Amino acid sequence: MASSAAVDLDRSAADAASMRSALVLLSLLMAACSRPHHFSLRPADPSGPDHLLPAEPFAPRALAMFAGDDGRVVTWADLMDAASRSDVVIVGEQHDDAVAHAVELAIVSDLLASFPGSAVSLEMLERNEQAAVDAYLADEIELAEFIESTGSANWSGSQPWEDSYGRLVEAAKRTDSRVIAANAPRQYVRLAGREGYDALRALPPDEQALFDLPARLDEGAYRDRLIELMTESRGEAPSTEAIEAVLRPQMVWDTTMARSIAKGLATRENSAAKVVHVVGRFHCDFDGGTVLEVGRAAPLDRILVVSLVRADALELQDEDRGRADIVVYTGPAPLPQPGEP
Repeated sequence: MASSAAVDLDRSAADAASMRSALVLLSLLMAACSRPHHFSLRPADPSGPDHLLPAEPFAPRALAMFAGDDGRVVTWADLMDAASRSDVVIVGEQHDDAVAHAVELAIVSDLLASFPGSAVSLEMLERNEQAAVDAYLADEIELAEFIESTGSANWSGSQPWEDSYGRLVEAAKRTDSRVIAANAPRQYVRLAGREGYDALRALPPDEQALFDLPARLDEGAYRDRLIELMTESRGEAPSTEAIEAVLRPQMVWDTTMARSIAKGLATRENSAAKVVHVVGRFHCDFDGGTVLEVGRAAPLDRILVVSLVRADALELQDEDRGRADIVVYTGPAPLPQPGEP
């Protein structure tokens, strides 16, 4: 995603450097993204070995998948069964992971086929772009105009939009399903970091409709993860001001996406229909901000979180325990090509 603008505040040089470091981290998070569990995976078989991994895991439906709580092997059928008993399926990814994009397409395709009226919700599209999304789904504009008007070519690294998130939009289009432009426009996210929420509350109602603000800033594990990331990035613990300069916009994203998902649930015609939301992993891993805010916005709806981790592993890694309801390993990152850094 685009980098945040530098913050121009009247402060000492040290404070300015601290704020710049915070905003650099914010831009990294833009590039990246404790709740009650309303469902459980199928019970383990106490009489003998549970499911085994495929001899040669391959994408998208036979990768190495594990229950995030106890590390049990999960099959595609298990994932779909858990999704069938959920209202919201949140899929966390790294934006430039081509294998993750293939898994997302498989999840979306299977759920749209099995549960008519389901919707695809995307972090990669912003609320002010909903009209363009609807126009494209209705064949009122061509793909090139849709990509240009939504800035979609800027997503997913070197992989074209048509081969990544565009495939999710096309899957929805083929099945007459909705696509939810879930995110807040970037100018409001940046304003939250620079000037705080009061500046957003002072905007006209038509602009305020394009974002949502959290009832409070997180004080728990989500904030702690952000502080840990900032400390690693800066080499020292950040100030409270620097933390909140990053946490404020982060939670504008989370709350706006969560309210967009909740609206999608409220307006579905079929109670069995799902909302499948694709988002950067920081937002949903370890009950991240988007998951927490969906729980607040739609407390009676059941959430399944699937985290697509770019790693090569045949068992759940210690650092991934509790990351999501289901952890899917998409394989190692590709090696740099000649001439690449």
